[in-house]
Amino acid sequence: MAISVVLKDRSGRVLMRLTRSYIPLVSWVDRTEYPILGHIDPYGNTIYNRGQMETLMAELERVWRASLDADDGAKAAIDGLRDVCAEGLKRPHRYLWFLGD
Repeated sequence: MAISVVLKDRSGRVLMRLTRSYIPLVSWVDRTEYPILGHIDPYGNTIYNRGQMETLMAELERVWRASLDADDGAKAAIDGLRDVCAEGLKRPHRYLWFLGD
């Protein structure tokens, strides 16, 4: 299951992308605790707006703290998503796309 992550502007131009495929950080059963991360569709496209990216940043911080003993791959995924979200939050009309298989 490979999920690509790209940041686009409102015209659809790609502004930034993760260099490696995203690996889900939480399971579907974690949706109540991580509503943004838990709703990423691994088989379709998921698009988040600015407000959702702000919530995603908070969730990523919680996942980071919870995964201090996790492997480097998970930490790299968290760091990569935080970088993309931070870029997305710099200006309005930017959207974070998760492109599933």
